[in-house]
Amino acid sequence: MQSKFQQVLQPLITELQARSQLPATWRQELKLALFCCPFLTMNIGDSLRFPPEITLLGLALAVEMGSTSLEDQSSLLDQFLYCLRM
Repeated sequence: MQSKFQQVLQPLITELQARSQLPATWRQELKLALFCCPFLTMNIGDSLRFPPEITLLGLALAVEMGSTSLEDQSSLLDQFLYCLRM
């Protein structure tokens, strides 16, 4: 995950900012996209493809990606997003 942030996301954010195409709400938009992606790419509720345990794990991870951390307990995703150089 750290490699993806450093090698992909950081350069993308830097380039978008340099082109004045980075919206002020980019962090929130990225988190919402990360929440939606599992539901748009595959049917995690397909019981023939995924056992219930994997379905729940996928749902839990999607919710974590889209959620905002509490002030005293930042998720790994929030730590990365708020440490990106701007």
